[in-house]
Amino acid sequence: MRKTIFFVGLTLLVVSCGVHRSPASLNEDGSYTLLYQHPYKSRSEQQARKLAAKHCESSNQTYMIVDLQTEYSGSLSEESTATIRAIGRMGSVMGVEDAEEGAHAATQDSNYTTTIRFRCK
Repeated sequence: MRKTIFFVGLTLLVVSCGVHRSPASLNEDGSYTLLYQHPYKSRSEQQARKLAAKHCESSNQTYMIVDLQTEYSGSLSEESTATIRAIGRMGSVMGVEDAEEGAHAATQDSNYTTTIRFRCK
């Protein structure tokens, strides 16, 4: 029993200390591409840039954007989604319990996907 617990613990330690893979994929031309999704356009683009910077920093380099595109996808129009989320934030500020969570639930399939292509220099 003790051996089993020891080996399970050792396995968990090895797995948790493993090398973390970057979400970036290497392209044939030497650039990298990564995708990031977020309910808000600005955060999607900000996080994509942050991940690109982190990827290049791991090799003591800085990133240079080759291309950045952000697309909206969702069952509601982009304008309707923005309106519902704004109403949820306003309701939350005015003390309506769960207003923001309700707005998020109503628009949960609406996201911005940022595709960033970058190089490390």
